[in-house]
Amino acid sequence: GPGLLDPCEKGQTDALGSMSKQAREDVTASAQHALRLLAFRQIHKVLGMGSLPVSKAGARNRKRRRDGSDTGEGEADGKKDKKDDSHDP
Repeated sequence: GPGLLDPCEKGQTDALGSMSKQAREDVTASAQHALRLLAFRQIHKVLGMGSLPVSKAGARNRKRRRDGSDTGEGEADGKKDKKDDSHDP
């Protein structure tokens, strides 16, 4: 690829230009691993610290899981009516 552009330089300067091909691949692999850890809420491993306790505020902001008991009677009836109407001549 084009490399890693240095945002502090005016021209297009590859920040990794002085590194060997193997060193570039090592940096890429390390960055991908760190992103995977972040995606799975394990940033404490990236930072080298203990895991933080789960806060109650974080749990409230999560979406609820959907199951059959969450649908209201009106919603379920509306879906059944559409199916019934489509089968009537």
